[in-house]
Amino acid sequence: MCISSKFYILIALVIKKFLAEYHITMETAGYVWTLFVILVLNTSEFQVTKATKCPTEDDKKCQSFWHQLFMYPGQNLREGLKCLRYNGNITSNQAFGKTSIPQKIYVDMPSVDIIELNENEEFGVWRFKTQFTWYDERLKWPIECQKGVEGDTDFVKSALLDLLWNPTSVLQDITGTFDPKYQNTIYINQNGKIVAMYTSEETIPATFDFTWFPFDTQTLVVPQVIDFTNDKWSFLFTNFNSTNILISDWKVTPSYKNPIRAAVPHPATGKLVNVTLATTEYTFTRIVGNHFFEIFIPSMMLNLASAASVFIPPHRVPGRMGVCITTFLTLITLFNGARNHWTTTTHMRAIDVWVVLCYIGIFSSLMEYCGVLYLLEDFESKNGNYKKVVTEAIESGENNRAANPTELQNTRIVLANNIEKIARILFPVYNIFFPIIYFIVCLH
Repeated sequence: MCISSKFYILIALVIKKFLAEYHITMETAGYVWTLFVILVLNTSEFQVTKATKCPTEDDKKCQSFWHQLFMYPGQNLREGLKCLRYNGNITSNQAFGKTSIPQKIYVDMPSVDIIELNENEEFGVWRFKTQFTWYDERLKWPIECQKGVEGDTDFVKSALLDLLWNPTSVLQDITGTFDPKYQNTIYINQNGKIVAMYTSEETIPATFDFTWFPFDTQTLVVPQVIDFTNDKWSFLFTNFNSTNILISDWKVTPSYKNPIRAAVPHPATGKLVNVTLATTEYTFTRIVGNHFFEIFIPSMMLNLASAASVFIPPHRVPGRMGVCITTFLTLITLFNGARNHWTTTTHMRAIDVWVVLCYIGIFSSLMEYCGVLYLLEDFESKNGNYKKVVTEAIESGENNRAANPTELQNTRIVLANNIEKIARILFPVYNIFFPIIYFIVCLH
């Protein structure tokens, strides 16, 4: 007869009250509680032993053996396999002499997750949750034991898979999957149906092309075996048709291809085996929103600020030179900070072209102003009314001879004036149109 937990609780309360009323010493109380624990363990062991008494041909022991066999956590199953003389090295069909019929295993993937895309080492990591279902006739209850039993499914610890014939280990050898993480329990019902589930991670290598970074797209192909059959096993897969994207910065578009028959080398033996393969092609498109806010828009603003410096009169040296130098140094700092998060390549990428075009715009503004100052340098040193004469000459665009400069000085003033005029048109046009052309080319 099964002793319930309420009986043990009642005994413990009686012992506690007895020790309190009679003021039993701590040493004696320790002996009493020790005896109580031994009593509990012995009665529990008696129940397990009783549950696993082996059935015979004449006595199936439905209540004491089969109905207790799959009780959690699985101690009864561990002992019961000895009664059944269970051999975990062979399949159920082999155990019953059906050697010409391969053992069928149904494989399903409830979830497929993309958890990592490593650009530096060029690989992606997929996490597969795989469910295996197979029937083991050796664990099927006798027909007379199945009658009147409510709830035909029970579960035991997944560690007991080591005692059973386990197709998951076979599949690990075939696919090269290592270190899978099993669900805590496996499900078994009275028909011998076993359901086990594990989670595994697979690394998919690829060759990345960063020529159009950050407007690049990368493609990774994930193969999946959907049918593998030999004289012992027959794995029947359900092809997954959905993927969970658990990475940021990428838009992922899967393309599920039609299955094909192919011969692939067996990872364990190296021999070619015929399988049905289905491939899924994943196209990763980089999301450029962060790049616009962190790189493109700030650098465009700096370039436009530098181009606007040509509208500052050249005699205002501190203000105009300060704008040119500050924007140039800020741009260098911006790109150096962003470069730490870019992938390293040996060839030029689209982002490198952008950097060069931005440097050209700001550096040209700085060099243009330096050239104008050089042309006006001699006139400044020899004419005390430099500010008035030079400003009027450059802003009017005429040969201002009111200050009676020499012919060479006059020529240099005119040349500086012409350079300023051209710069006031060229630099804004350049800094407006080069981003437009750049994005049209890169986005298409």
